[in-house]
Amino acid sequence: MRENAFMENNRFETPVAATLGGGVFYQDIPVNPGSSLFLQNCEFRGNIAADGGGAYLRADDIDITAGANLFSDNTASNSGGGLYFRSQFPTVSVTGSTLSGNSAAVGGGLFCESNFGSAKIIVLSTILTGNSANTGAGIALGTGVKTATIRNCDIVANNGDALSWHSNLRGSIEKCIVAFNSGFAVRCTASASPILVSCSNFFSNSFDNAFTCATDGGQNISANPKFCTDTAVAPFSLAEDSPCAPANSPCG
Repeated sequence: MRENAFMENNRFETPVAATLGGGVFYQDIPVNPGSSLFLQNCEFRGNIAADGGGAYLRADDIDITAGANLFSDNTASNSGGGLYFRSQFPTVSVTGSTLSGNSAAVGGGLFCESNFGSAKIIVLSTILTGNSANTGAGIALGTGVKTATIRNCDIVANNGDALSWHSNLRGSIEKCIVAFNSGFAVRCTASASPILVSCSNFFSNSFDNAFTCATDGGQNISANPKFCTDTAVAPFSLAEDSPCAPANSPCG
């Protein structure tokens, strides 16, 4: 029998250090495979933990969907400043969310890893900005993740590498703006499989706009995205003449 769990319309602000999950710690009980956890319209602000400053979500047998959430100014001394996913087999997804001003050693905004190499992560229409980390200031993907899809995301003005691909996984970056980060646009370990990058804009990242550890899927550019607002202010709406605006982009 499928039984879904919901966390909706809550604010988590607990500036007392925890080991796992400063705002929320969740671990599924493996009795209902095929069930899901939905995390919707929640705010995680100023939480502190060793792993998962804002939230630590472990899913061994269920899918996790996080939609329209805000993770702001959370801190992890180890991994996952804003959000930490640990998954064995299911799919975890982040959609329409903002992760800003979070910090960690690894994965300032978001960190994901898996025990058995079968997990899938999907990040859609999400803003990652102002996050800090030694490894993967925006997103860090650790060992064991099988596939990753990052689409329609703004990964802007993070303090460190925008994305770190730390496992032998396959994935894609599509229709993203990766700009003004003070590190590499995409940093991979030697063992990382090629990442297919298409229809994306890599501009003014400190060390590398050429995504050298990725495969060029076509229609990528390196041009000022022309945000209407300062790069320290999200959301990042586009000027009418932006090369990333649907009317000006060959990818729509």
